[in-house]
Amino acid sequence: AGEAAPVMIKGGAWVSPHPLNLRVLDLCMQPMDVAERSVGFRCVVADPEPERPSRESAPAPALKLAADWAAAVKEARERRVPLFLSLQFDTCGQCDRTREQLFLHPRFVAYCNEHLVVAVGHRAAPQSGVDDHPENEDGSCPLYAGLTCTDHHAVFNRAIHVVGVFRVSPGNFVLHPDRCEAGAGAKAILVAEADLPKWGGGVEDYLAAFERARAALAK
Repeated sequence: AGEAAPVMIKGGAWVSPHPLNLRVLDLCMQPMDVAERSVGFRCVVADPEPERPSRESAPAPALKLAADWAAAVKEARERRVPLFLSLQFDTCGQCDRTREQLFLHPRFVAYCNEHLVVAVGHRAAPQSGVDDHPENEDGSCPLYAGLTCTDHHAVFNRAIHVVGVFRVSPGNFVLHPDRCEAGAGAKAILVAEADLPKWGGGVEDYLAAFERARAALAK
């Protein structure tokens, strides 16, 4: 309740890879005062220069994702940095926005690659019980560069036993690398789920939370 409570929006957008997320009745959370490029309607006009050459740009740096939970914890301990964990589901609109907007934001990527270890666990939505996105022909995952679907399934299964449960997907946490044993729960958490935006934006909120976590870890 209150002004800070999110509202529900309907429908999908270009960030949604799964057809279930594109339904008019699909629901997603969004703060009332936020306007961004994955929400709203789009206007279509004829291109006045359809034959012009496309502009090529240098590839943007990619977010480094750990392929193995034990290796992620080990690296975070050795580097003395927090571990950012994101637990996601197929057919989750907030997860789509997180991957396509937050995880591709240049400042977010640069900060995480330098100051954190990032692990993503992803699995089929509980109500479906089956994998909702197929692997690429080479076995790689189409959602997470550098990972296989086996990788992110295994991270989810290991990490969920550390944090326990989360209220709303994506379940995002900043963890203390020395407290990531199974059953740790709140003891492992430097920044809780409730303190991190879920709608795919909020880069400044994340960076501020990461700074708090680094300061706490340094004590």
